[in-house]
Amino acid sequence: MLKSAKWSQRAQALEDFLRYLIEMQPNELMNQLKTEPDFATIVEIVIQKLDGETVIRILEISLDLIELLLSSLPECLIANINDVIICFLKQLSSRREMISEKANDLINLARETLGADFLLPHFISILDDMAPDPQQIKTKISALEVLNVLIKESESLDNNSENYPQYVAVVKSLGNVIKQHSSQRSIVNPVIGAILSLRDKNMQTTFKAIVEELNQTQYTILKQLLNAYERTLAR
Repeated sequence: MLKSAKWSQRAQALEDFLRYLIEMQPNELMNQLKTEPDFATIVEIVIQKLDGETVIRILEISLDLIELLLSSLPECLIANINDVIICFLKQLSSRREMISEKANDLINLARETLGADFLLPHFISILDDMAPDPQQIKTKISALEVLNVLIKESESLDNNSENYPQYVAVVKSLGNVIKQHSSQRSIVNPVIGAILSLRDKNMQTTFKAIVEELNQTQYTILKQLLNAYERTLAR
């Protein structure tokens, strides 16, 4: 029924599945994940269908379902977490306020249940995989804004002895973004914000990563942008 061409049948199947899960205790949900192979398959189908879903009712039920799973059984979302995050990011710019607010709530819930240090590399991966496509600009801006929050919340970036590779990963990702979008202020601003947050974590490690890991083109563009918009960093 979840694969039905009729949206009403898909909606009913989702509602039935959601109602079935709501009636379970957390330990029962975990048992379902471990013993019922169809459970993980159904969740994966919901996630795969979510990205291209245009029926608002189905979108609402799907987001309610993911909220329940994030709250009670986040383990079942791990395998598809990038797809889940991308869906949230896309829905942040939805014209329907209820959907955009729901997406924002779910991102916050993911931060609470999974933690900044788990999510940070996934957001970097998502940014690295985004093409310089004008249709993805809003999603990319949202990803950068959340990345900034994750940097601030990260505990692993406070570990001065072992965190250099993490700084490198963030700086390289931001370097790729500014190379693609150096003329777009809406992209540049959150990139600079993320670099400021890195600097606030550890100035020496941030500048080391910038100098050693960006290529010459990326470094030059970043230097120009900082001179234009954030002179305290440019120094």
